[in-house]
Amino acid sequence: MAFTRFLTANGWDVEALSASLKAFDKWSSGQVMFILDNITVQANF
Repeated sequence: MAFTRFLTANGWDVEALSASLKAFDKWSSGQVMFILDNITVQANF
């Protein structure tokens, strides 16, 4: 992929970058589920 080659050429650690993006994605979807759970709980009362 041209974009990854460009990043690597400019000194970006593509592996670390994609790992942190995956971690953030997992974290943010976890946050969304947590918030939805809280809204559901509050709606039940």
